[in-house]
Amino acid sequence: MTFQFRPAIREATPLLIGLTGPSGSGKTKSALRLAEGIQKVRGGKIAALDTEANRMLHYADEHAFIHCPFTPPFGSDRYAEALEAAAEAAAGGVVIVDSMSHEHEGAGGYLEFHDTEVARLIKDGGFRNEYAASIPAWNKPVARRRNLINRLLQINCAFVFCFRAKEKLKIVKGKDPVQLGWQAIAGEEFVFEMTVRCLLLPGAGGVPDWSEDSFKLGVPKRANSHVQMFKAGQPLDEDTGAQLALWSAGAVPDWAEEIKKASTPEGLATVWGRIPVGDKKKYESAKDDRKKALTTPPAGGAL
Repeated sequence: MTFQFRPAIREATPLLIGLTGPSGSGKTKSALRLAEGIQKVRGGKIAALDTEANRMLHYADEHAFIHCPFTPPFGSDRYAEALEAAAEAAAGGVVIVDSMSHEHEGAGGYLEFHDTEVARLIKDGGFRNEYAASIPAWNKPVARRRNLINRLLQINCAFVFCFRAKEKLKIVKGKDPVQLGWQAIAGEEFVFEMTVRCLLLPGAGGVPDWSEDSFKLGVPKRANSHVQMFKAGQPLDEDTGAQLALWSAGAVPDWAEEIKKASTPEGLATVWGRIPVGDKKKYESAKDDRKKALTTPPAGGAL
């Protein structure tokens, strides 16, 4: 077998965005705003899978999307089918899943499937009790979730997943419980696949928590190249979604052209804030020239 190597270049990668937070943190609204920005780059439609009793329809007057109620059972296989159907309906655009947590602890979901397998193994598999059957009972749920992940990674579509969250504790024998903060109600292996993960705290209004403490707890995730895409202290918005979609497509904006197109000092500042820190130096001259053009009164009169 021959192995061939070539210089690494940025290519298109999957875009899987995870929004983790309790009720009232702004997950659904943030998902729709991000999706609208992604759609501007990818095209297609915004397709929403709604496990939350049609709560996404509360935003139907504010955002344009196609909607599908998703009711039990919430098994991994059924989620895989729903994601593929939603991606087809979105025509390569973006799919919102609100919420993905039902796959873990909803009716017919991962945990309930395990309980069903425990009962089956005791009845038909020769296991004496729940303790003996508990570990082998994970085999089928784990395999089906792995199949869900594998199918997801083959879909040509962007995804925004909303995860419910709850405060968790780690019990350590002989010690006080360790606070783990707000954690996604989902399988760790599924959450791991997210390209970007945002933690929305109670009452956050869609503003992600990028604090050092939250990173230590392993909830948020963003690459260095994503840092400039998130405005400090500001809610997730359409511009963030568009920038993530451009990054996912392997596209690098023509920053010189973006600077030239800025029509106001405020617009120029926005463009400048989006340019990665390591690239700013080579555009400083273009920025200064554009700023001067925008702030210098025309000959013979004031602006």
